[in-house]
Amino acid sequence: MNPLLVLSTAISSVAANKMRAGLTLLGIVIGVASVIALMAIGRGAQKSVTQRIEGLGTNLLFVKPGATSERGMFMGLGSATTLTLEDAAALEDPIFAPAVLRAAPEIQLGAQIKAGSKNARTQVMGVTSSYLDVRHYSLHSGRGVSPADVLNRSEVAILGSRVAETLFPCQARKVGGGA
Repeated sequence: MNPLLVLSTAISSVAANKMRAGLTLLGIVIGVASVIALMAIGRGAQKSVTQRIEGLGTNLLFVKPGATSERGMFMGLGSATTLTLEDAAALEDPIFAPAVLRAAPEIQLGAQIKAGSKNARTQVMGVTSSYLDVRHYSLHSGRGVSPADVLNRSEVAILGSRVAETLFPCQARKVGGGA
């Protein structure tokens, strides 16, 4: 078959069926645009999830104390308080656990905290000096927990931004630049 004849037949068919040709073209454009948009959304979601996982630490291992049984009743994971600071130090021992670079023990409980006439209900965590580095957290101002603080069992606190704003609204605005 002659290519010129095929081309002229195609052009005359498109000219005779303008509405059908236009709708077909519109369908193709919408289909391609939808595929491109979904690919972009998928890549964005993938990047977001990857960043969140990296924020947690892609090479973190969480160790919790085992479960206990009290009077025949099974208490859940982590209800036993059997882990100590010495256990964390043992995890950092290259002979005991050669693959462990750092250990950052924490203990967590809910509490009501107060500063002057202000108070807030929040999670309170006891941590060591390595906690911020291991979790890849940074401080906006002030200092972290030092090894001396842990050794001396000093009463120091690092406040999250919401708690700082609740307890010290004027200072938090100055430091954070908020409204």
